[in-house]
Amino acid sequence: MPNQERSNTYEVETVKPKGGIWRSYDVTDGLPVGVTCLYQDVAGYLWIGTRGGGVSVYDGQEFVTYTTDDGLAHNHVWAICNDGGGRLWFGTIGGGVSMYDGQEFVTYTTDDGLAHNTVRAICSDGGGRLWFGTGGVGVSMYDGHQFVTYTTDDGLLDNRIHDILEDKEGRLWFAQPFSGVSCLDSRTIQLMTQTPVTEVLIQGSKDRFWFGDDNLLCCLSGGQQHQKNFNGMILSLLEDSDGALWIGTNLDGLYRYDSSQAVWDSTPQRFTTEDGLSSNSIWATLQGRDGTIWLGTGDPGGICRFDGEGFQPISTPQPAVFRLYEDSGGRIWFGGFGGGGLSCYDGERLITYTMTDGLANNGVRSIVEDNTGNLWVGTGQGLCCFDGKQFITYATAEGLSSLAHQCSAKDINGHLWFGTQGGGLYRYNGKHFQQLTTKDGLLSNGVTGLLPQPDGSMIIGTHRGIVHYRPTATVPPGIEIRRVTADRVYSNPTALQLNTTGADLLTISYHGMSLATQKMRYSYLLEGHDDAPDKIGTQSSWRDTWENSVSYDNLPVGEYTFKVIAINRDLVESQAPATLKLTIVPDPRDQQIKRLQTELSVTRRLIAQQFNPYIVGRVVGREMYFGRDDLIAEIERTVANNCFLVYGERRIGKTSLQHQLKERLHNDEDSTIRFIPVYIDLQGVAEEDFFANIATSVAEACHPYLTEELALYIDGEHENYTYRHLNRDLRTLLGHLIENETKTIKLVLLMDEIDTLNKYRLRTNLHLRGLFMGLLKENLSLVMTGWYLKTDWSDEGSGSPPFNFLSREIQLQPLDRESARQLITSPVEGVYSYDPAAVEKIILYSENRPFTIQAFCMRAINRILANGRATVTIDDIEANKDSVLAEMASIRGERAGTSLPRSLSEALAHLSEERSRVAALEAEIKALREKSSH
Repeated sequence: MPNQERSNTYEVETVKPKGGIWRSYDVTDGLPVGVTCLYQDVAGYLWIGTRGGGVSVYDGQEFVTYTTDDGLAHNHVWAICNDGGGRLWFGTIGGGVSMYDGQEFVTYTTDDGLAHNTVRAICSDGGGRLWFGTGGVGVSMYDGHQFVTYTTDDGLLDNRIHDILEDKEGRLWFAQPFSGVSCLDSRTIQLMTQTPVTEVLIQGSKDRFWFGDDNLLCCLSGGQQHQKNFNGMILSLLEDSDGALWIGTNLDGLYRYDSSQAVWDSTPQRFTTEDGLSSNSIWATLQGRDGTIWLGTGDPGGICRFDGEGFQPISTPQPAVFRLYEDSGGRIWFGGFGGGGLSCYDGERLITYTMTDGLANNGVRSIVEDNTGNLWVGTGQGLCCFDGKQFITYATAEGLSSLAHQCSAKDINGHLWFGTQGGGLYRYNGKHFQQLTTKDGLLSNGVTGLLPQPDGSMIIGTHRGIVHYRPTATVPPGIEIRRVTADRVYSNPTALQLNTTGADLLTISYHGMSLATQKMRYSYLLEGHDDAPDKIGTQSSWRDTWENSVSYDNLPVGEYTFKVIAINRDLVESQAPATLKLTIVPDPRDQQIKRLQTELSVTRRLIAQQFNPYIVGRVVGREMYFGRDDLIAEIERTVANNCFLVYGERRIGKTSLQHQLKERLHNDEDSTIRFIPVYIDLQGVAEEDFFANIATSVAEACHPYLTEELALYIDGEHENYTYRHLNRDLRTLLGHLIENETKTIKLVLLMDEIDTLNKYRLRTNLHLRGLFMGLLKENLSLVMTGWYLKTDWSDEGSGSPPFNFLSREIQLQPLDRESARQLITSPVEGVYSYDPAAVEKIILYSENRPFTIQAFCMRAINRILANGRATVTIDDIEANKDSVLAEMASIRGERAGTSLPRSLSEALAHLSEERSRVAALEAEIKALREKSSH
């Protein structure tokens, strides 16, 4: 048999999984052509909208079709929805919407209030309302009685709506095919009125809301608002248990009406100092549980008790009693923004607490008692909790960036609400603080009144009106750890092992999920590391933050567990924390790297040995700035909502402080605020050039943030440039910046040499104040520095000091002893040394003034270099004492400068070997680090 060659080839067939059983339905089964949408009702029936064939319903066996012959509005059906009551709604093209109740169709069109007869989307919300998206005229809401239409005039991005969705937190999202997505929170915030609430808001009987708008007494009831003019500004309101209405005014006494209706048709009783009041300015009113009427007065400050027949004044330490509060024990607490502290009156004796007792500030603005009996006191410089023995302050370290409080309240759930003058609302549930601002729907961040409601909601009065806020973010926010940045980036880790080199700087980034929360609050701990006690002394490792990441430096060898939770807008926590297991192990190269770093440090010191680092007469850089870090950090944390005056003697470091602050603000990475610092030197600026000088500086600072050239008055002739021109230019700049920036814009004017303002007229100074008290104040802050600022303007007829808008005045003192010692020794550490006696002499002769310290040190270093020595002795100081002190006395307050004894380029030309050694050491360290990371 002949040999046959055997074949080794074969065929391979790829088999595609079917993924289940497919079945198709078409006209042969009774379904019209052109299907547009599908919906399954609660009974399980499948409803199918078509393009021109009506709507079909499929029961699993057969199709039944409804058309215009059956009452359907139009045979082109684009959307189907159930309203929650078992009724189906069909959106059509050109015919409006049809409602089917199982028996018949009812059609609604533009004649009934529908925005348009073409409806592309339908959504039923949690409140039982229906929303209809149209093809070009917005969205219509139907509440069962009437249609209300919303368009781009109300905030929609586009009037063409192709889909609508309600999220888990009750917010509605509208898909706009040619623009983007719009979101409506229709349940959280309800606008009640846009009339400003200047000082007081109360809730009377029959759901009447009474408030003051300057001299106007306003009453909001049943959707209607009535108002009545008074001679004085409305400062306080009270509806007593008999239904009488008491109205406290500024300088015009106290009014009493027998009833709410009597305000409009009767003559009131009027009480003044002639009737026994201690003052005609009635800042606060209160009815105690025993029926006693209490009044807080101003100028002079005091409290008055009304016994039904007359007033019994009681003198107090406050210049004006702004707030009255009765605690659960029947004691009357009170205080005022003008100072004097917090006082308590128990019917027999008066006790006052001030800053010496631990109160954050003597200006008391709000008082409320929590469910445990602690008293919470809002001041002009922070919030205090008083347990009867000690005050505990909550301020910027606890996330409360706005320190100027205005009002407070406790809701039905025991949560505390704190209204501020520029930072919106803070809420506290006993564990965490959260914040509400205009980004959450408040009309203004200046909150002037809080009225708790029985359902847990809150009526909120602001400088721009009143809203009703309902906490609707009840879904626990999700939380996840997204990445860890160490020797490299690790995405979504649950456990990591790192060596000590890889973990020298470790950053953990996390994210909380809540569509309704604009500013998420977080609480975290690192077990095995964060063991510090909390505010009241208990061991609590959890720390709250607004930041979505936390960093740890040089974690020691060991095992750790990082945990983090999110707290949403309405103080609802994540159900469980996100966790990360961390193991830190030793790096065998650490000792080698440490040795090389020491050698590198020594080499660098040898290079630095050729220089005299001290500076006299110029603004110092950050490396030579000692002793003022805490002050700068405090200003940086709070300048978004406050204005500062920093004053002190000449050459004490005010200008250097401004430049340090400018650098810090420019590099500030706040997630919500874009700081634009503007340095303004007023030395030698004539009064007629004052506003033009400000405008020029602001325009230059804002220029890098502009996306187009703006038409500014300052770009023209500066002659006759007035406050009005400045105001308009600021509006133009801020309007453009706000429109093109996601963060809040905050221009911080760093105004130096403000002694110049003392030579200007009162009118000019009042115009400057107007910038920070007018409509621009939410985007402006100010830090002023100078020798002194004139406060007595009585010779020009001022009724109010031009600078009483300043939140705080700080006198810049000489350095503390330790900072003075650092300024002397740190710049030359490892290169030169000081005898301890020489250091003490410099401190003694300079009186801790940084300018004088640098003058002594610069001359001392020059002297030892000339003599070939490396140690400064007491003789070097004594040799220069007379000349330094004489020179300092003569030039204090004048600009001066000096140059270094040898330039950098000359020195480096002689140190090529040392420079090469530095480069080699750095390369060796880098190589070792790279090996450690692999």
